[in-house]
Amino acid sequence: MTYLLVYQIVLSLALLTIIVLDQKMIRTQKKKIVTLQEEKNRMSLKYQKAYEHDQRSNFRIDLNEKDSKLIIESIDGDLEHKLKGKVIGGYIDNISVSGIKFVCPYNLPVSSNIKVKSVFTLGTEYFELDAVMVRKEENVKNKQRGYGIKFVDVPHRDQGRLNMEIRRIDSERRRKITRIS
Repeated sequence: MTYLLVYQIVLSLALLTIIVLDQKMIRTQKKKIVTLQEEKNRMSLKYQKAYEHDQRSNFRIDLNEKDSKLIIESIDGDLEHKLKGKVIGGYIDNISVSGIKFVCPYNLPVSSNIKVKSVFTLGTEYFELDAVMVRKEENVKNKQRGYGIKFVDVPHRDQGRLNMEIRRIDSERRRKITRIS
C-alpha cells in the first residue's frame, strides 16, 4: 500500500512538472506569436505607405535614394551654353515609366525649360533617357530639392525594359512582405 501511495505521488509530481513546463513553453510561443504579429503589422503599414494610391497615371514605386545623375542638354536663356553638359549628381526618390522624382541640393530654374538626360541603373539595366524638368519641390530642412522629371521620346524598347524592372522590383518587395506574414 505504501508503494502504491509513493508511486501515485511520484507520478503526480511528474505529471505536474510536465504540465508546468508545457505551460511555460506555451507562454513563450504566445510571446513569439505576438512579436511576429506586431512585425507583420509594422511591415504592412510600411508597405501601404510605400504603395499608397498615386494620382498620376503611371504605376510608381519608391526607390529609397537610388543614385542617379542628370546631364543638362539645354536650358532656355543659356545663350552661351555654359551649363550644357553639366552633370548633376543626386538620387531617385521614386520612378514610373513616365518619369522620376530626382532629388539633389542644386537650385535649378524649372521655369526655364530644362532638357536633361537622366542616367541611372535599375536592377541590372542601364538607362540614359531624354527628359524635361516639369516641377520643383523645396525641402528647407535638409537643403534638398526634388524635381519632377518627365521622360520624353523614350524608345519603346527602353520603355519596356524600364517597365519590366519596375514591376520586378515591386514583385520582389511583395514577395518579401508575403514571406514575413
